[in-house]
Amino acid sequence: MAELISGGGNAIAVRAPKIVSRIDWAHLAFTYDGSGKAAGVRLFINGEPQEAEVVRDKLAGSIRTGAPLQLGRRTDGEGRQADVFPMYETAYQDLRIYARRLDDDEVRRTMDEDFVHELLARPHDRWSTNQRALVGDFFFRHVDAGSIALRA
Repeated sequence: MAELISGGGNAIAVRAPKIVSRIDWAHLAFTYDGSGKAAGVRLFINGEPQEAEVVRDKLAGSIRTGAPLQLGRRTDGEGRQADVFPMYETAYQDLRIYARRLDDDEVRRTMDEDFVHELLARPHDRWSTNQRALVGDFFFRHVDAGSIALRA
């Protein structure tokens, strides 16, 4: 679920119906267009856009707040913890916050673009089979115009 909260019940909250396991690696992303509406929030799981279920759509004004950023925990809209069991067993890696909304393709690329660049700096004969597949998949999804056109 993505929640943008300013306090006092002043919030936008949307969630994807797809359940993500706490033990499997997943690339999660959301974008927000600044509209103040739940319709302006897009959710992505492993680079794919998700249908969003609107939980709350009552944002008046800005999402700016003095409250700290929280991951894996829910609040009651006033900043008080609402979960009895927050996601203690969940690990986070490579958290990114951008000053602008990313388009769908940019979100997809953030999933593996940096790792592909690291691989390309290494000699090819040192790549594993999985690493070769990742580079090939990335090339056909994001670089090769013919492959991209076939998927459109």
